[in-house]
Amino acid sequence: MFYSMPKERKLYSSKRNNYKQLLHTYIMKNKFILALGMLSLYGVSHAQISEGGLPTTFKSKTSINNINYEVIELAKPDMQKIVKEDALASEKGNPYRVSALQPTHLNIHNSGTWETLPNGDKTWRLGIKIKDAQALSLYFSAPVTIPEGGKLHAYNKNHAQYVGAYTSNTPSFQSMEMIEGELLTLEYYMPKGSTELPMIEINNVAYYYRGVEDRITGFRDAGAVNYTKAQACEVDVACDEINGWEKQRDAVVHYVFLIGNSGYVCSASVVNNTAGDCKPYILTANHCGTPTSNTDITHHTWYFNYQRPSCQPGVTAHYNGARSQTMSGGKLKASSELGTHPAQNQYQVTGADFVLVELNSSIPSAYNPYYAGWTRATSGSHSGVGIHHPNGDEKKISTYTSTLGTATYNGGWYGAHWSVVWSATQNGHGVTEGGSSGSPIFNQDGLIVGYLSGGGSSCSATNQSDLYGKFLKAWDQDGNNPNQQLKHWLDPINSGAFTLQGTYAPCQANYTAISENILTNVLVSPNPVKDYLTVNINDVDNVLTIEIRDVAGRIVKSQNNTNTGIVEFDLSQEKAGVYFVTVTAEQGSTTQKIIKL
Repeated sequence: MFYSMPKERKLYSSKRNNYKQLLHTYIMKNKFILALGMLSLYGVSHAQISEGGLPTTFKSKTSINNINYEVIELAKPDMQKIVKEDALASEKGNPYRVSALQPTHLNIHNSGTWETLPNGDKTWRLGIKIKDAQALSLYFSAPVTIPEGGKLHAYNKNHAQYVGAYTSNTPSFQSMEMIEGELLTLEYYMPKGSTELPMIEINNVAYYYRGVEDRITGFRDAGAVNYTKAQACEVDVACDEINGWEKQRDAVVHYVFLIGNSGYVCSASVVNNTAGDCKPYILTANHCGTPTSNTDITHHTWYFNYQRPSCQPGVTAHYNGARSQTMSGGKLKASSELGTHPAQNQYQVTGADFVLVELNSSIPSAYNPYYAGWTRATSGSHSGVGIHHPNGDEKKISTYTSTLGTATYNGGWYGAHWSVVWSATQNGHGVTEGGSSGSPIFNQDGLIVGYLSGGGSSCSATNQSDLYGKFLKAWDQDGNNPNQQLKHWLDPINSGAFTLQGTYAPCQANYTAISENILTNVLVSPNPVKDYLTVNINDVDNVLTIEIRDVAGRIVKSQNNTNTGIVEFDLSQEKAGVYFVTVTAEQGSTTQKIIKL
């Protein structure tokens, strides 16, 4: 893959999920440009938030190894084929795949075993097994709904991991978080006298073969094989490097999404809005699934607070710390895939590569989410951090101490990305990897300025840069419609906010509408020899329009999205007289000059 900077091109390995070439049979693409669809309300899944409590059968004295209910064993995926595909995908900068889907059709009517308890209550259990799986998760063809009084749980073979209870108070959902091991058991409790059955229609089982090791290792039997994922130079958010960035850490989430018959991982962040209403907005990268409608995010599973409790530099030792703090699905609010800067080839990202999702219910207070602040700053910040989940691993922190530069992603939208080179710190040299895509980069003030698209950094190439889509580009420059910009959603009160501080719940909106003065050195001069007007712009990356009007207000010349420091306008056909030259910056600042021809 080629990453082009002004005046040079270089080969690099990308973190971006450019899987479109590999999976074109699943997502009808043409040169990686999706047909723009209407936002559909069909297929919206809701928050997968459990109420806790033990499964009913755990209270029995029966041995946990006594399997006395139906277990359906599905075929193991062709791992030789998957390994070859992953190697090819890695070479092309494609996504970090973690699971393969095995289709099935299992429900409470055609599968499982019912048992009547001595008090008249009933339980239904169904085991699903795929040999050698590190973990399994379930996907449902219709939203799961539980009748009043019923309780649904899922657990692993040794009962060390269990999730639920899901009840009538749980909003419907269509994906379930991963359960450790090759055997997953669903258990439904029906109280005596109840006759209504739950809606449980399983159409896919995800076979996890990598990228989940530390998430589930604490639930394994003693002596289980250990695995490593993130590279050894990565820095845990439990290390000293997180000091001063604890709030930003609490904004970052890990998630799994589906494309075709596979599951992939990316990172994202919870973001604040000027209404200060704790609306559960999630910001991530468009290339993580390129969603264009709600149905594309129906099966997203979001994992909160997936991080280590202690610092262990240079190793990826396991820990027993994973918590069941998940949500699923959501509503698509805006994305660059729906915008006005489509990718022109397989190596580009679309526009500024952003997606904004609203979860379908509030994030539970127990998850302690931080609603990150942001800025539309037009100049690169001089220091800050990126926080992310490399290769699906626990949360890591990468630090930069040199000013962000402006970059263009492989010849795409000019200047739509920030370029960063990471710095060594006390406990390592944080970089990014597959699965880090979509993660936020914060400036020295703890505000989001971008989200990861890709880059060349690694533990063996710490001097290579990574590219983050610019928040300011995604704000309102990829189209005027609400589904093409962040502005409509993150500034719902139309405050004109230039920066917004982050907040924990109960949320607040502390913003400033003061913009940067970037147009102080605009020089305008007529050239009588060539009958040209010369406009010399100090900061070329920030100019939105140049307009030349006559005394009647008629526009005689104009130019949009100026990409050069000196612009010449041919005025040889215009009458002699007074003209007004107006230069407008991206965030609304203007400078006006009066000239006479």
